[in-house]
Order: sequence, then structure tokens, then C-alpha cells
Amino acid sequence: MINQIVLGIDVGGSHITIAPADLLKKQILSKHTIRLDFDSNKKRDEIIPLWTKAIKQVASDCSISILKIGLAFPGPFDYEKGICFIKDQNKYEDFYNLNVRTALSESLHIEGENIFFMNDAACFLKGELFINSDSDYKRPFGIALGTGLGSAKMLNNTVVDAELWNTPFRVGIAEDYLSTKWFLKRYQTLTGRFISSVKQLAVNASGEDLYEKEISNSIFTEFGKNFAGFIASVFPSINPDIIILGGNIGKSLELFQPSFNTTLKEYGYAVDIHLSKLGEDAAIMGAASLCYTQESKPEMVFVK
Repeated sequence: MINQIVLGIDVGGSHITIAPADLLKKQILSKHTIRLDFDSNKKRDEIIPLWTKAIKQVASDCSISILKIGLAFPGPFDYEKGICFIKDQNKYEDFYNLNVRTALSESLHIEGENIFFMNDAACFLKGELFINSDSDYKRPFGIALGTGLGSAKMLNNTVVDAELWNTPFRVGIAEDYLSTKWFLKRYQTLTGRFISSVKQLAVNASGEDLYEKEISNSIFTEFGKNFAGFIASVFPSINPDIIILGGNIGKSLELFQPSFNTTLKEYGYAVDIHLSKLGEDAAIMGAASLCYTQESKPEMVFVK
């Protein structure tokens, strides 16, 4: 069977996830996915070979003869040229000023024109839009809620990083109120105890312990109000007709959507909010879809 298969790579602070994507069927071939954990503060001469070995393994498993790859990469990064400018973030310190396209091209023995880059938050939204290309929405707004706050929007029909994580908000910045650390800190403030994750808080919200249930639900309600306040603050400039929500916190949408909707309405706004259909695969699909353009479509290759 002939398919258009490329590789999508999601580059994280301590791992990369590599997956083949069928761009005709708009599907991730999950059984061939590889997640590679590593110390991103190692030297580039140690990291690039690790990536190369894993990429070659996935390509071999799928019998890809002409390799094209798209990478969802955190910033700061020159995505057109492929140069990394990450610095003082406790990750990829030795990648500063590295042309990652050239490094991978030489290591993989493929043409640099077959390697594409985009911001990881933008890839999340691009992936969702790629599998929903028949959508009627004109101004989609992507929000990834997790360890940090990722955001992406449409600008001149192109998905771009909205870079709203450090937007001034209340007595700090948006990410202070819209990330995992806010949940953990808020729980500690209210109870004097630590909690391990937002996932555990969500479990408590529907649990049998009435005290934990009340506290957890109150925190999600407060978060919904924070989220609505943030969306209201950026609404005039973005004017979204849909919010596509991802990240681990997004999985608990049902717990904070009621207070979000009510509070946003109080600000005078309303917008559809949908959970990501692809979940953690959204950035990978978005990265893979970079290989699919009118000017340069992926080659036809055989897959086992």
C-alpha cells in the first residue's frame, strides 16, 4: 500500500517523541512511535547522535526511503533558518546558536530542505487544524495548559506562536495563574499540604472524601475564573471564534468550564471551547504537516 509518510517530532525539555504520520489519512502511526528520554543539558555532540539513531529506527520500521521530518521545537528559535537560540533555560544550553537543520542533515544524510521547524505551541494548533481542514472557524485560538502556558493563533492564514505566557496579568504574568504550579500552590495555601499533580486534584474533585472534594472543586472553579479573565484580556486583539484546548490541565475542562463560561460572559464575551482531538499527538501532527505544502509535498513511500 502506498502512503505519504513523514516523521513528526515533538522536542521537549527532557525528551523527544518521534512518530510517523500518514498525511493522506491524517493519522499518526502510533505503533511505530518512539519516546526518547535524555538529559538536554548534555553536549550537542551527544544529543544529536541519540536523536539520529531514534529517527533512523522509526524510518526503518516504516520502510521510509526518502525521509522528511518536521520538528515542533521550543523557542527562542529561528524556525526558517533552523537555528536554536535557547539560553539560560536549563535545557539545550549547548544548542545555543546551533543550526539544528544542518546538524540533522549531516547526521541523517538527508537534504536540509527536507527538515522543517515550527514553534511547539504553534504546532499544537496546526496539528488540530490539519485534521479538521473542513472546519468553518476563521480565527482559531490554541491554548495548551500544563507545566507552562502555550498559545497560538492565526495570522494572515498562518499559524503562529501567540507568545502570551508572559502577558501581564493581575499581580504577575498569565503563566503564574494558568499552569500546574498555580494549582499546586493554591492547594497548599488552602490546606497546608502538598499535592502531587493536577490529575490527583481532579480525582479528588469526584472522590468520596467530602473535604477534599469541596477544596478541589473550589480550586477548579477559581481556575476557570482566572482563565476567563485572561481570555477576556486578550479577546479584543485576537477575537477568537473557537478556543482549542490542550495540555494536561485541559483534560479537566469539565471541572472549570462552568465558571469559565459564566465569568467570560460577565466580561461581555462568549466563545466556543473544544478539547483537542489529538491530545499529545497534536504537536507531532502539526510538525509532520509542515512537510505538506503546495510547493513541496512529501514523497510517496512504501510502508510495511
